[in-house]
Amino acid sequence: MNDVTAMVLVPVVAILGLAAWAALRSNPRKQKERLHYRQTYGLSMDRMLAESPVDREEVRRLRDSGRRGAELQAASDVRRWDPVPLEVALDFVRRL
Repeated sequence: MNDVTAMVLVPVVAILGLAAWAALRSNPRKQKERLHYRQTYGLSMDRMLAESPVDREEVRRLRDSGRRGAELQAASDVRRWDPVPLEVALDFVRRL
């Protein structure tokens, strides 16, 4: 690869990477989920565990089913009841 190609290719790849990162970062659904978690629970997992309207027995049943992906399915159920980010829902399932 010659110097001119590298001088053109590197900035183009960097710009495309930054554009993809910005597009993924500005997902309105994720922003709404983060805002809901912040406003409802004050970013506190202990508070979410105490106040969430989630059917805990159903979440435990899904989590402990022994199937592959059971934890993720339980987190999905948490998100159906309470629109929080996936990472928060997984933490909720693990702590339950």
